[in-house]
Amino acid sequence: MIDEKENLPSLGAEDFELPHNAWFDAETATITFGIDKITLSFTVDEFLVFVNEMEDISTVLQQMLVKEKEECPTCGTHLEYIMVTPPADSDFN
Repeated sequence: MIDEKENLPSLGAEDFELPHNAWFDAETATITFGIDKITLSFTVDEFLVFVNEMEDISTVLQQMLVKEKEECPTCGTHLEYIMVTPPADSDFN
């Protein structure tokens, strides 16, 4: 069941799977998902805050990272480097 007011699953809903093997637990109203050896579990409110913070971090990182690709002329091996250009302190203020 969807709560039309907030467009979120209500507590009356059954458990269901989300993308990337995440799960919504209807009984506890939590979202749980694993990243490698770590399992994260959030209430819906906590999850929304987490996502907003990760979007902020992602935005900054995308502006700082540049991918460089090279190919070895001898063996043809492809190498990929990620170059990081840290932001100036003034970029955060």
